[in-house]
Amino acid sequence: MNGPISNAPAECRLDRIVNDLALRSAIAYWDSLRGKRLVPARMALDPADLRPILRQSAILENPRPGTLRIRLGGARISALMGMEVRGLPLRALFDLADRGRITAEVERALEEPSILLLDVVSPAPRHQGQEVFATQIAILPMTDRDYSISRALYVMGALRGADGTQAEDMAEMPQRWSVARVEHVPVRVGVPVLTPGAADLRRAAPERPQETHAQDADEDAVEARGPMARARFRVIEGGLA
Repeated sequence: MNGPISNAPAECRLDRIVNDLALRSAIAYWDSLRGKRLVPARMALDPADLRPILRQSAILENPRPGTLRIRLGGARISALMGMEVRGLPLRALFDLADRGRITAEVERALEEPSILLLDVVSPAPRHQGQEVFATQIAILPMTDRDYSISRALYVMGALRGADGTQAEDMAEMPQRWSVARVEHVPVRVGVPVLTPGAADLRRAAPERPQETHAQDADEDAVEARGPMARARFRVIEGGLA
């Protein structure tokens, strides 16, 4: 087992376990889209609001039990993996020893629903003698057009070296994440998950009413030709099971 699994109470609002500014921004933005719902609609995401973190973000899809794939992937994620990530199973981003576990944890987050936080390192601890990088990943559940919680926003925080300093460039070899710690934080209707007033994407985004037609938009068409594509997300054409 690769580190402890804990269930943080919703009252903590993630303040004590998320220090990365990019992750706090993404979580706060996601939280602002929820309104009076458990989780926001995937089509409520506006790439203009996500611009500061687009390169390190992805949209995940859970079309059936046991299958999680990357529907859209940012350029930073592809660069770190050494390949185009669109259409890949999410497990491909992780070390072989963690692939079954990551699928189970994400599916649990979608079912509960809960915010999933992963502390990850690369390479895996068994590869001694190599430079180690670490980061935190947030996976935030969302609904599809049928109101099923089958989508998620994946956001990767800043990369840090073994000494804790920020590292923008990793080794040239492709990286696969090893899971060091897992946190599930259940969400509740009307209960903020972060303390209001933190520096986040909501501050830069204009206030606007929830669009009632967002859930009914054609997700494939929007991703292929609309703002999400123009925002430099990479669009899946047919993904792997």
